[in-house]
Amino acid sequence: MTKENKKRLAAQLISSLSEEGIVQRVAKLLETKPFEDITDDKVKELLQFAASELSPTESKDTETCSLFVDGSSMGNPGPAGAGGSIEDESGVEIATISKYLGIATSNVAEYKALILGLKEAKKLGFTSINVFTDSELVANQIAGKWRVKDVKLKPLVAEAKDIIVSFQNFEITSISRTNNRRADQLATHASASER
Repeated sequence: MTKENKKRLAAQLISSLSEEGIVQRVAKLLETKPFEDITDDKVKELLQFAASELSPTESKDTETCSLFVDGSSMGNPGPAGAGGSIEDESGVEIATISKYLGIATSNVAEYKALILGLKEAKKLGFTSINVFTDSELVANQIAGKWRVKDVKLKPLVAEAKDIIVSFQNFEITSISRTNNRRADQLATHASASER
């Protein structure tokens, strides 16, 4: 099992167990249980890697992730979805977001995708983040280059900025839709799912 595969599996485990207190309990369990009792070498290796990733002494201060986000609205307003992909520093996708949002505009969906992605990156323990969006509006409003005129967007901008300040380093970049295909795919799938 390659280091990238181990990291992806550990990140998926952490992400799926990130509900209240579960990650901490798993970390404690992995600290206290001897790995010698495990006979399968691949399982043992994965658990040791997960333990090092979950260890409170292990710092992710120098780790940066890339977050690609997109919102989709079929009708604007219409059935909407948020999509996102989180990649580690080596460009390996370690988590995805795909959530149905109900009836919303595309701008609301774009902001909700950003918020969901930022929250997921925090859960994974990243302290530095580079965000990529194909929404010029979101990129420029979050960067403070454009004013927020739409009253429906103001609370979403405030919520996103509240999360952003918890990162040590933050950058947001507007990219073309062609370079944001994965997030677009996840958002479009979510908006069509109507859950």
